[in-house]
Amino acid sequence: MLIAAARATIAREAASRAATLCNSGDDAFALDDEGGLRWDGVAVARLRRGETILAPRIVPAHNEFLDPATTASVLARLENWFDGHRRRVLGPLFAALDGTFGAAARGLAFQLAEGLGATSRNAAKAQIAALDPADRKHLGRLGLRFGVHALYFAPLLRPPAQRLREVLAEIHSGSPAPRPGRASTLPRGATPVAVWTALGFRVLGAQAIRVDCAERLAAAARKRARRGPFRESADLVALAGCEDAAFAAVMRDLGFRATTDGGFRQPKRGGRKPRRRTPANAHSPFAKLRDLALAK
Repeated sequence: MLIAAARATIAREAASRAATLCNSGDDAFALDDEGGLRWDGVAVARLRRGETILAPRIVPAHNEFLDPATTASVLARLENWFDGHRRRVLGPLFAALDGTFGAAARGLAFQLAEGLGATSRNAAKAQIAALDPADRKHLGRLGLRFGVHALYFAPLLRPPAQRLREVLAEIHSGSPAPRPGRASTLPRGATPVAVWTALGFRVLGAQAIRVDCAERLAAAARKRARRGPFRESADLVALAGCEDAAFAAVMRDLGFRATTDGGFRQPKRGGRKPRRRTPANAHSPFAKLRDLALAK
């Protein structure tokens, strides 16, 4: 009798708290660094791997005192908050996904979504080649940078977006994701390249370098190389975050070649291929003229 009364009291309290949660404003919710959803500081759900990196599932904490309808209402409120949260923090990416664009720009937006706002230029070369100039301009206004090596949304390299990218990458990969903080270069470690890409970093040699810094490093190295072979220097080392053999590996992955004296140069571009001569038609008038000239 006492147990039944206690359970009834707990059930009423649980239902009351669930109703309060469902009616709470967005400022009552938060996402922690481990993928937990909190309401007034209390863990009420967790993110789990979903169909895509950008769309994890939300799994509410089990509560035996809530009926299925109330549990569904709690889940709906949490999903509504999280959808709004990710759209606010990753705004430029969602603006690209939701925008009215041509086929090439839409394809590029989906490709960027797979990397949470970044992709390699090589992987996107087909979409870039087919991109409508107006769409390209619109994407540029959203903060998309078309680098020599990578495409990335510059606003999504800022701390709030960076923290959400870390959580989403960790949930989707199923393994701990690095927490770069404000660091622009880190040892790559055993973290998969796809995870570094989702964090806005590019793997070069044994380093993971934030995409904007990798673009600046590549531009500075190209500028030096235009004047001839160049050597490791303090400014290049600062951008790469490494020196000596590790720096050489970074330069190699950027496409530069080592010189015999320890410097670096750009690879020589291939010359024009010789034109293939088409054999002359033996029955043409020109062939007859050639035969007459040879007989003289």
